[in-house]
Amino acid sequence: MKLIKILSLASCLLFTANTFAQKSEASKKESASTTDVKEVTIDATIKNGIGKMIYVENFEKSGLAARVDSATINKKGKVLFKLKIDKTGFYRFSSVPSDFFVLILQPGEKVAVMADYAQLNKSYSVKGSVHSQKLLEFVNLVNHYVIERDSIQNKVKEFAGKGDQASANKANQEATEAYNRFIVNRDKFINDNPASPALLGALNHINQNQDLELMRKIENALGTSMPGSPFHESVKQLRMNLEAKLAEEQRKQKEQAELAGRIAPGKPAPAIEMNDANGNPLPLSSLKGKYVLIDFWASWCGPCRKENPNVVRVYNKYKDKGFTVYSVSIDSQKANWLAAIEKDGLSWPNHVSQLLGWQTPILKEYGITGIPFTVLIDKEGNIIQTNLRGPMLEQKLIEIFGF
Repeated sequence: MKLIKILSLASCLLFTANTFAQKSEASKKESASTTDVKEVTIDATIKNGIGKMIYVENFEKSGLAARVDSATINKKGKVLFKLKIDKTGFYRFSSVPSDFFVLILQPGEKVAVMADYAQLNKSYSVKGSVHSQKLLEFVNLVNHYVIERDSIQNKVKEFAGKGDQASANKANQEATEAYNRFIVNRDKFINDNPASPALLGALNHINQNQDLELMRKIENALGTSMPGSPFHESVKQLRMNLEAKLAEEQRKQKEQAELAGRIAPGKPAPAIEMNDANGNPLPLSSLKGKYVLIDFWASWCGPCRKENPNVVRVYNKYKDKGFTVYSVSIDSQKANWLAAIEKDGLSWPNHVSQLLGWQTPILKEYGITGIPFTVLIDKEGNIIQTNLRGPMLEQKLIEIFGF
């Protein structure tokens, strides 16, 4: 079973924000949700932290989180911040660089925070900030899954250590089910919050190489709540990159399907027009009227050389019954090509090559990406079957010739 690696959401957001800010710095697209500067208050109650420092940093100021304020926790365990902001933004509330949580603040909000100084990122709660509360909802969703996953993985290790494979397999199935539940909950969160910048938290928990629809939803959410921000612009770029990647994959799949159809059984074999070792034309069509094994190979190809004795054997067995071999070499050195023909005893006369290696044009016509590769054709030049070797080739020829 494959599980995506789930990092702490705080770490994911820090990485995301830093990357996005760096990518977007040159664009200077700093349009805001509102042009009015309004005060945001953060009234925090922090246990076990009297006399300790708390820092508030903004992710959009530069490539690194930029400190906008700091204060000492008073004797009542309280700390108050008053920030002037003009647009929705991501802010880090931290004690030390490695222990923080993320708030998504809007102009004019009055935010109440509670946390334990010993573990800010695992203990915090927030009120008065709609997007921050949504983000915490997703944090809790992720944390619940991580705890469940880790517990199951510990069981798998325990069972495996005892040699109890049946129980280990059952636990692995539980892990799969837990992951599937997380995916359902993740998708529900994304669908339930179509305009919330909190969806940025989900970005690191989707397949960024495949989940185009989810990527679009996250982009749309940021476009609604934080249009033109570094976060919006960078997710937009990720979406565009993914669309281009998937389009290219579709193009290749279509091309492969067309190639597969081109060399399907019953189809005419694509024409091959090449010269022999003496420079004389020796087209595949010149062998019409015979069963022909088109054999794509090279002197440097170990599996090809290993298969050659089998090809020699069937050639000698059926050469007087209307069967021959048409060897297409993708060598680039003529001397090596001819030496391999002689050493392996490839006595049939039909050897051709353009000495272009993998740049040989006919390879694309046949959709060949690896050798050895064979195509067996009938007397009319139509394909019987591809990639026959060893016993499979012998069996097919027995079916054709009856012995």
